[in-house]
Order: sequence, then C-alpha cells, then structure tokens
Amino acid sequence: MIISRTPVRIPLGGGGTDLASYYSKFGGFFVSAAIDKYNYIAVKKRFENGFRISYSKTEITDRVEDIQQPIIREALKLLNISDYLEIVSIADVPGRSGLGGSSSYAVGVLNALHAFKRENVGAQTLAEEACHIEIDTLKEPIGKQDQYVASFGGINSYEIERDGTVHVNPLVISPHCVAELEGNLLLFYTGIKRDASQILGRQKQDEEKGIKRVIETMHEIKKIGYKIRDSLANGDIRSFGELLDVHWRTKKNLSEQVSNDRIDQLYEIAKRNGAIGGKVCFPGSTFIKTKNGTKPIQEITIDDMVYDHEHSLQHVSSVLKRHYQGKILEITVRGLENKIRVTPEHPLMTTVKHPLNQRVGRKIVNLPVFKEAKEFQKGDVLLVPVNEEEVDLEDLDMPRDMKQSKYSNCDIYKGIPQKVPVDFNLLNVLGWYIAEGSANRKQFQFVLNIKEKPYAEQIVNNIMALFSKVVSMKTKGNSIFLTGGSVVISNWLRELCGHGAENKQIPAFVMQLPRQKQATLIRALWLGDGALHKKYDHRTKKSYIICDYKTVSYRLAKQVQELCFRLGFIASLRKNVRSPLLIHQNKKTTSPRPLYRVSIHGEDARTFQEFIKGGMLTKVVRRNAKQLSLRKDFITIHGHTYAKRSIINIMQRDFDGVVFNLAVQDSHTFIAEDVAVHNCGAGGGGFFMFYSENGKERLRNAMAKEGLKEVRFRFDFDGSKILLNL
Repeated sequence: MIISRTPVRIPLGGGGTDLASYYSKFGGFFVSAAIDKYNYIAVKKRFENGFRISYSKTEITDRVEDIQQPIIREALKLLNISDYLEIVSIADVPGRSGLGGSSSYAVGVLNALHAFKRENVGAQTLAEEACHIEIDTLKEPIGKQDQYVASFGGINSYEIERDGTVHVNPLVISPHCVAELEGNLLLFYTGIKRDASQILGRQKQDEEKGIKRVIETMHEIKKIGYKIRDSLANGDIRSFGELLDVHWRTKKNLSEQVSNDRIDQLYEIAKRNGAIGGKVCFPGSTFIKTKNGTKPIQEITIDDMVYDHEHSLQHVSSVLKRHYQGKILEITVRGLENKIRVTPEHPLMTTVKHPLNQRVGRKIVNLPVFKEAKEFQKGDVLLVPVNEEEVDLEDLDMPRDMKQSKYSNCDIYKGIPQKVPVDFNLLNVLGWYIAEGSANRKQFQFVLNIKEKPYAEQIVNNIMALFSKVVSMKTKGNSIFLTGGSVVISNWLRELCGHGAENKQIPAFVMQLPRQKQATLIRALWLGDGALHKKYDHRTKKSYIICDYKTVSYRLAKQVQELCFRLGFIASLRKNVRSPLLIHQNKKTTSPRPLYRVSIHGEDARTFQEFIKGGMLTKVVRRNAKQLSLRKDFITIHGHTYAKRSIINIMQRDFDGVVFNLAVQDSHTFIAEDVAVHNCGAGGGGFFMFYSENGKERLRNAMAKEGLKEVRFRFDFDGSKILLNL
C-alpha cells in the first residue's frame, strides 16, 4: 500500500509567464506558494485481475489503454507499469477551482507509482514528468507552474529559461513574515468552477500571434512578479498586498474571460471590507515550554529556545504583542492543570484518522491537523508532544569550586570523586532526596518511615558507593533519620534538586536520560512520596487502582507528569486547594500552599503499581481500545509520539488586554500549556490580500453574506510526499 500527499497552490505573482508560448520567447518568472490542501493518492496491488480506478467515478478495466482517467492512464504508460492496481484519490478541495488541483493530482499519481516501483525520484523529475503528461501528451494548454509548486512545496520563485529549463529559488522569508502571511491572507471559495484551459488556450493563441496588448501585459505581469518576490524577501508585507491588487487589475487586461461581473462584484466588496493581519493570540500568563522549563509567554525573548510540536528545540525569531479586545476561549483539557486561554482563530494540534482507514498492523494511521480553537468541541482531542530524545550520561561532574573554610582543618573534598557515575546508586539517591530529603549548608538528611528501613539501608549503601561517605542512621518514633555531613554534597544536592519543598525539582539532565534510568528515579520518588491505593466505585461496584504523587512544587509536578508520559503512562495533573489552616506567627497569618497532584488511573495505574512494587518497567495494555481511542492513549504521527487529551469544557469569555504570539523558526509551532499549537492565523486570501484596521471579521462577514465559504489554510513546505509505504 502506497499513499502520497500532494499540495495545491496559490499563485502570488507572474502567473501566465509559465506558458511555453511566452517563456520560449522571453523567459518566464513567477512566484507561488503551496498550501496545506492536498490530493491523496492510494496505490495498492490488486488480488483480482484488472485495474480499479476510483475518483469522482469508479472504473474497472483489464487494459491500461482502456482507462478513461487520462492522467492515470498516461502515468502507467510512462512508467511502464503492467501490474493490476487499485488507485484511489481523495481531494481536500474541489476540482476546477483555480488552485492547480489537476497538476497536483498528476504529481501525486506519479509519486505514488514511483514508490510502488521502489524508485526514489526527486521533485524536479516529478514536475517534469507531470508536465510531459499534461502538456506534451494530453496537449493541455497550461504552463509549468502548478506541477512545480506541487512537487517542491514551499514559497518559491521560479525562473524559466527559453528552452524550458526551470530554476527553483526558495524565498528567504523570515518566520515572522510567514506567520503574517498566514494570518493575513483569506481564501474564499466562490463556488464558481471554470476550466482554466479555455482562458489559457486563448492567451496562448494571442501570444503565438504576437498580439501587442497581450505581450505587453505579460511583460508587466512578470515585472510585478519580481516586485512581489522582492517585497516578500524584504519583509514588506503591506507592499505585497498592494502588489496583489495591481497584479489582479493588470491580469484582467489579458482577456474578458479572466473575470466576469460576479467576480468583479465580489472583488470590490472585499476591497471595501478589508482585512487586517498580524493577529496574536495568547494572554501573557500562558506558559510556554522552553529549553529551561516553562515560562510565561510574556517573558519569552528573541533567540530563546522553545520546543515545537515534534518536541524539537527551535529559536524564537520574534515575539508579537498587541492589545486585543474581544472574545477569548477558555479550554479545559482532561489531565492538564492549566486551562488554555486563546483567541478563537489560534490553530491547535489534533489528529484525524487516515482518510482511507489505512492501518499499520492493527492501528489506523493518524494524520496531524491544526484546527482553529473555535472549531473544537467538547470531547475533541488535543495533542501533548512527548519528549523522546535520549541523551545518556555515563558520569556527572562534581563541582570543585567551593573554598575551604579557614576554621576547619578537614579537606571538604576528601572521598569526593571528580566524576560521579550516573547509575542506579545516583538516581536512587536523587529520587529519595527529592521525595524525603533536605539539606542545609553543612549536612544533608533523609527522613523515612520505620516501615521503609530496607530502603533506608539501600540509600546508605548508595551514598557509600558514590562518595565513600558514612551516613548515620537513627530511629526516633516511627521515623528513620539518615544524616550525612558534607558541605560539598549538601550544596550539590541543593543545586541539583532545589532547596525547600516549593522549589524541589528533578535535575535537568535526568529529563533526557534513557527510560530505564529515569524509571529508577521515578520509582524512588514514588516510593518516598507517592501513594498506591484502591478505591471502590459504588456505581460500578468495582474497585480500581489510583497512583498519586503530591507535591507543593509546580515545577516538580510538571516534570513527574512529563516523565510518566515518557515512560508510557497517561498521567493527569491538577491543583488541590487545601483547607485554610491558618498559622499565626507574630500576629501574622499565612495561607496554605497549593498542592499539586499527579494521578495515574485505569490500566495505566495497574501496570504502574506493578512497576513500583517490582521495579520492572512493562508496556501498558489498555483494554476497551475503541472506547478509549479518542480520549486516552498515545499515538504516533510521522515518527513522533503524542499523548491524547480530551477537551472537557469550552467557555467563551470577554477579554480586554495584551495578547502575545511567537514566531518560531522552521516549524512555526510551539508548545503552550502542554499542547502543540501553530502560529496564529489560519486563513489565506487565495488571490487577494487586504489590510484594514477594522478587523478580518468584517471581511468574513461580508463574504458570508454573499454566500462564500472561507477555506482556512497554512503553507505547505513538504511538497509531494509519501505518507505510507507498506
């Protein structure tokens, strides 16, 4: 089974100069962008004889020559394929709508067929083969723009030499400008379907005849294309928008067929109602996942490193900030402590099943989708990227920058090695210290329950193995006190794991260790401060297991949840507000600290309990998979793992204040309140871009009154791609 995905495109400037009738005399130039509306082509060898071709209709035939779908017929001939195949196509947008869908289809078919033959071909080859089929074989009066954009993807300029050689030049556009373009372009589907070949055929005839008006108009269109390229490269988005207007009015001079009264009317309505760009979407209190932990978005600065939707570190290229007055959505997600507060247009990451229900093993292939926040409903799923990067450390440097006290004759570094092995001894000590340890300047201490004596003895042995230090063990009442005297170890533990219950944390290096090493720390942590208990549900009359870890450190709670995800356990985090036990100190009253609770339920809890008790880490086997598939599970998308978390409530609030967004290099995504989000502003003006201080909603409302449907999009930078090859 082969599945290809190929984007359609929006032309940005210079369109029409890609026809051979023009570029063969003057050379061609155009700027175009691929968008995330696709043609999906599935190819599979048939068990039965004959070809089965499914598109808007279904064909079954024994001979390639008898296939009515011309692109598939000629592609099979070109690649000399005689195997009986089933070829199925699905499109995101209707045909004959001006987005180059036919050429996208051709490129997608060729890519899938090459993959079927186990041939790895480049984008240039795919584009030229598609041009050969459509232009040379089928004699379609079209140019080379659509095939090249579908093959390469991205936002590029294309130079065509007189002999037809095409040079692809990616535009160097800052991520901030890409985000502005995606936010400021609005694409509306008019419902008007036209055959582009009729218009292009007339243009071709006029150019071949050398009609002066047509040739001069095409020269002007090419000049505008160069200006559009320069405005994009220079980040001058306003000029780009104005040039689109000039481009459209110039193109109308080519032929009366380019436009009609209805299109002109819609264009003028759009001009009168405008649209603004650069909308930013998160309140300042929103937490963003960075290289150094979570930070409020208002504290993010340029060149900070943030995690993207694939949990890879990316540079922040700019921080966008503006005043916003309007509605904001407050989304409550199961298992996530903080509510997601976001403007309605901000895209959030979710997943959909493969359109053909294709499977890998028993699981249906998942595809990533970014949807605007306002499109989500209660019960829908958001995705939490799981950190899968592994960086193993054999040892850890011990700091040796402390000064010897002039009042002490003892060598503070006696027995302290320069490097400490990162093994069971160290990770077990760190886990127990985070749970039950404390340290002042001169000594460190662990306090365990009398029932935990075997673990206390284990900690003593661990410290002896690591530092050759003797730790005293004393019993008082129901508690065991382990005390060690070392200014070096005490300060080292405070530096690694924090000082005071509210500041406890898991050392940063642990977060990317191999899972088995992380499991050692988590087990010690849970044995010290966690709970494994049963509860009885009177409704179902069944007992169920809950695994809880409680802490007053928010950072620690987030880290524990992240490590649980990494180890394969679905974990929830919530804040408990404890009863106000007022403490009087010198006539002052202190309020209680919030308590954060990390919980594991269901089959995850059962497997986690076995791990804590026995020390063996095993994979969770979740029952009732169909029931849980939309709410509680891990999924893999393009090789990356995500935890699925369901929306349990969406509230709309009035908001009047400052909101923020980030321009992030390469991926244009980041992690906000644990979930993957995209740069704000999904939408695009298919052929027109307008700016206005009155807001995009005015344009949307005007177009809606005219019966037009807005098509939200973002740019595609992959080009034609094989999604599945089994």
